[in-house]
Amino acid sequence: MIQYNEREKLFHLTTIDTSYILQILPTGHPANLYYGKKICHRDNFENLIKMRSLAFGSSTSYNNENPGFSLNFQKLEYSSYGKGDYRNPAISLTSCDGNRTFDFIYDSHKIIQGKPPLRGLPSPHMGSEKGIESLELKLIDPLYNLSLHLNYSVFPQKNILTRNITLTNNGDCEITIEKISSFSLDFDHFDFDLISLDGAWIRERHIHRRPLNYGIREISSRKGVSSPDHNPFLILCDHDTTEQRGDSYGFAL
Repeated sequence: MIQYNEREKLFHLTTIDTSYILQILPTGHPANLYYGKKICHRDNFENLIKMRSLAFGSSTSYNNENPGFSLNFQKLEYSSYGKGDYRNPAISLTSCDGNRTFDFIYDSHKIIQGKPPLRGLPSPHMGSEKGIESLELKLIDPLYNLSLHLNYSVFPQKNILTRNITLTNNGDCEITIEKISSFSLDFDHFDFDLISLDGAWIRERHIHRRPLNYGIREISSRKGVSSPDHNPFLILCDHDTTEQRGDSYGFAL
């Protein structure tokens, strides 16, 4: 189920056991407020919003109208380069005039029944499951007339959310895509374990678990396909999570 509060610009995506809550910030950027065990819906989740009036040292305020507001400290639904978020961006572009700074802000949205297919790409299908809904957030960069669609689909019975993005150039300037990710997700959590499935031919998907510390961890293949070496799947979980108990978040690409 997808519930929307027009006044708060808040979206609540729910499955049988989970809640995913996002909100459009005053600056127009969609931010994640919560992802975890299912919670009761209400009109306002202001207790989950972290707004600061004073800037941190070495941070960059987004604009003069919002002093102290820095994208670097928000759990953004999709991050880009050059506006004060110094984490690894989900998208990196270069314009025909050499600009690399793009700012995608909320323009509109729609909620539809079912899940639209991905043209030319593999994607989950509905099968016999009922109650599947999809949310499409349209973000725009008005300077270059680009539109970025963040697409979410909710499979309530399977406790699954799917995500993908679509970038469209509606302007006259040629845009070079340096990097584009199907999704990004920020957690307000500092003590995860990372589980990956690695191996080789005829001994695939061995479970490897290690603490997720500071820095960048990468799971990838250089073969042009995912290969049996590194399965395109990972789990983030608490240190005490087991197969019988505890919180975990699984991601399949």
